[in-house]
Amino acid sequence: MQIYVIKNNKFLGILEEKYEKFYFNYEDDIKSSGYLLGLKNKQNELNELFPIFENLIPESEIVKSIIHKHEIKYTIGILLYLDNNNGSFEFYNKQDFESLTLNEDTLVDYESIKKDVLQSHYTYPNILQNYKFTNIDNNKLHPKELNKLAEDNTMGLSGVQYKFAVHLDHNNKEIKITNDKNDMYFIKPYNKQRCTYIRRGNNSNYIPYLLINEHLFMTMARDFGFEVPYNAIIKEGVDYHYIIKRYDNSSGIKFDHIDFLTIIGKASKHKYEINFKELEENIFNLIDNANIIVLYKFFVFSIIIGHGDLHAKNLSLIYKSNSLYEKELILSPFYDIATTKIYGKNVDSRDIGLNIASKPKKFFSRNDLMEVALKMNITNSIANSIIDDFSLKFLNDFKKVYINSLPVEIKALPFYKLNGYGGPETLEVTLLKYLQKKEKDIKKYLGVEIKDEEKTTAQKLFE
Repeated sequence: MQIYVIKNNKFLGILEEKYEKFYFNYEDDIKSSGYLLGLKNKQNELNELFPIFENLIPESEIVKSIIHKHEIKYTIGILLYLDNNNGSFEFYNKQDFESLTLNEDTLVDYESIKKDVLQSHYTYPNILQNYKFTNIDNNKLHPKELNKLAEDNTMGLSGVQYKFAVHLDHNNKEIKITNDKNDMYFIKPYNKQRCTYIRRGNNSNYIPYLLINEHLFMTMARDFGFEVPYNAIIKEGVDYHYIIKRYDNSSGIKFDHIDFLTIIGKASKHKYEINFKELEENIFNLIDNANIIVLYKFFVFSIIIGHGDLHAKNLSLIYKSNSLYEKELILSPFYDIATTKIYGKNVDSRDIGLNIASKPKKFFSRNDLMEVALKMNITNSIANSIIDDFSLKFLNDFKKVYINSLPVEIKALPFYKLNGYGGPETLEVTLLKYLQKKEKDIKKYLGVEIKDEEKTTAQKLFE
């Protein structure tokens, strides 16, 4: 089977699967300076699908549905049916390619349009009230395949993170599917099985309100100085869906980005196995010192909030322009940020999913973070300042800014305890208990606490 690959509105080459081997051959007009990471020769061969393409395929049961629906016999055939690919990649069979007209894009610098693309100045909580789905049916929002997967398997937060492209019309308060390759938003629907608690039953898959969680911590990341796209939540039934703006598309001009896992050259199944040495050898040399410090800050932030699902596909670099021959990379805006600490034994309890310490850690100490800073050529004074400032900001702001601002309807959502005894607590109480536990951990492992004279009346009352 052959697939014609388009990138930056140019015909890049042909991807082929034959006799359980994979081949990629560049078009003759493509200069070697435009070759993809991991595909450095004009003709390339591998026993498995090249990571730069494999990591575009969603990690969910929905892929099996695509394979069944379109009777796909080859792995690369899935690429033809992906819904609105990241970046500028497009995939065509021969017939569709031959009828295709390619128009060269205007060259645009990403930094010059980033603010307009991200639109991250929303007010928290950003709840889309009175918006309606105009042509999105229930099975599109809640595919049976994913509900069955969540029912049958215990998976991490990202295991069933299904999404699809939509158009968000603020004027008419509509969310719809247009099948336009330039739709600017993705919707992540909540999973019904994840928010269903079975009294005296098996609740190993009970991970409710994940998308409220993500909206909260994406907003917190923004407020800590990290670049994130516009995002919002919308209620449907017992939980909330999540909508996020694309950060790689400016009115149809697309910017390519590559996750850390792809840069390292590994497939999706290895996303939690990446160690610091691999980051050092493959990532740090691609970005400047300012970006290195931002990345370190994000590691610290992730450890403070307990971002246990941070893995090598949740961090990316984006090209500085939409030129096929652009080589300079910067950190992409951040995405998929949530805490795992409110879900107890149902998810990984590590502070951070990425192995950035010398050995796997459940909890990170200040010494661990100082060791990471040293390896990233960040001075002790800068590292200590980041740890102190971020810890204090989290402790001071979490209740006041991120819990108190939630409407009563969200605060009062039932959150069941996994031990099965008694009735549910509320989401508000769950978040307050999370804060109380984080206060103890931050004091114990990072050596930071709010002194009594610095505590607010609300903080003292909760104690």
